[in-house]
Amino acid sequence: MSLDELKEQLDRIERASMIAAKRILNIEEVAFLTGFKKNTIYEMTSKGLIPHSKQAGRLFFSKDEIEGWLMSNRTATQQELESKAATYIATRR
Repeated sequence: MSLDELKEQLDRIERASMIAAKRILNIEEVAFLTGFKKNTIYEMTSKGLIPHSKQAGRLFFSKDEIEGWLMSNRTATQQELESKAATYIATRR
C-alpha cells in the first residue's frame, strides 16, 4: 500500500470517528455516512425525501434520523416471510 493510500485510509477513519461522536450532521457528513453525493442529498431534501432541518439557509441532519431513514425500507428475510405466511394460514382457519 502506498503512502498516499495510507493517508487516505487514515483520513477516512478519522472522519468516521468524528461523525460517530456527533448527533447533528452537515451535508458533507451525511454524504460520507450514506455514500450519496452531495448533489443527490440536496435533491432529496428539496423533494422532502430525506429527514432534515434548515436554519439560516443551512441544512442540518439528525444522525439518528438519517440512520433510521437508511433502514426504513428493510426487506424481510425468507424466514420472516415464511413465518408470517404460516401465522396467516393458522389464524385464517
